[in-house]
Amino acid sequence: MVNKKIILGKMENVTTYNLHVGDQINIFVVCMPSRKKYITNVLQKQGIFNFILVDAVDGKKLGENTMQNLLIEKTGKSWFIPYNHKVSEKHLGAMGCFLSHHKALELAGDHQAIILEDDVIFNYNAISTSVEIPPLALIVYLGGWRTYKYMCHEDIGLNDFKTKKLIKNLDDPFPKIKKSIKQYGTYAYYCSNPKSILEYMKKFRPRSLDCWYINHIQHKYSCYYYNPSLISHNNDMLSTIDKDGKYRKVCK
Repeated sequence: MVNKKIILGKMENVTTYNLHVGDQINIFVVCMPSRKKYITNVLQKQGIFNFILVDAVDGKKLGENTMQNLLIEKTGKSWFIPYNHKVSEKHLGAMGCFLSHHKALELAGDHQAIILEDDVIFNYNAISTSVEIPPLALIVYLGGWRTYKYMCHEDIGLNDFKTKKLIKNLDDPFPKIKKSIKQYGTYAYYCSNPKSILEYMKKFRPRSLDCWYINHIQHKYSCYYYNPSLISHNNDMLSTIDKDGKYRKVCK
């Protein structure tokens, strides 16, 4: 079978695997109103003109009761309560992010899609960069960072058993996410079947999107990450969820 390939700048799909040749890979951008100009400029500089801006859900403005009702309406489940049993502003922001991605996945429907957030930057020229998508991959992270519960030769090619060590660069350009890996960074990812993700969202209680994917998707289905990252956060922009943004400067 021929692997899937994304050519971001040209919005082309040159695959014969599980897809019809010529189908588009739509790009959905979860976007706050204040960042529409920024992200439009970023994409157009990369030669990307065919994308859909999705109005982000600002959880901090909705409040706890409205947010809870929205989550139940969309997923049939209430949110995951933090361990301290307190719903903070950060928690509301995280649930807003969850619903924003839910909205983008709804728009994508049965078609493969790339989901972006509104504070990304490209590490390479997208027009000249093609990304091979492994067969049967459900999710491919185009950026982000990862931690390891333990490290062993079988999983990452290193004979090192230090716990939870952060690794930025590995030799494999397209590693599969194995059980020892937790991949963070849902600001840029490819999804081959958005509708199936929506079905999973009905089965498992909403929580921070990174944790939701780690707990319910990454180790049960074929998920990969692109290394080194094709897309990163713009570290000059504050997170709309976490103002500390303590992980943002390592996602390269």
